Amino acid sequence: MHDTQDLHDWLLRSLLVVHHGYEITTAGGSFQLAFHGIGDALAYCLDRQRLKKAPYLFHEIRVRMGIHASEAIEDQVSGQLYKKTHPVTHRINYVGLPELIGGEVSDLGHGGQIVITSPVAKWLELPRKPTQMMPACLES
Repeated sequence: MHDTQDLHDWLLRSLLVVHHGYEITTAGGSFQLAFHGIGDALAYCLDRQRLKKAPYLFHEIRVRMGIHASEAIEDQVSGQLYKKTHPVTHRINYVGLPELIGGEVSDLGHGGQIVITSPVAKWLELPRKPTQMMPACLES
């Protein structure tokens, strides 16, 4: 399983470059990522989920993903997403309520699903109910 996890992590990281993504942090098997735009994040998630159909890579490994969109600001404002430089690594971190929402949204999904929030659904111009999350299961 360790080799499978290493392969999975390598693949997720290699897709970041293609989709203009940035690895903020990892915890266990979870990744917190940032992208230049919603389209980049969606394309990244779709590309990763399509790989589960490759019989030689991820047999039985299904990844749940969540996408939340918010603009980052430079200074801390209550309820806003803001950029913060990590004191040790000097990498950019994103802190605030939108960052927490992104993590929670990801936890709502099941393996093989991409769950999106209202700002992402609006970007896609999908009809939805105000309280409805929009899971997009990519299984055939």
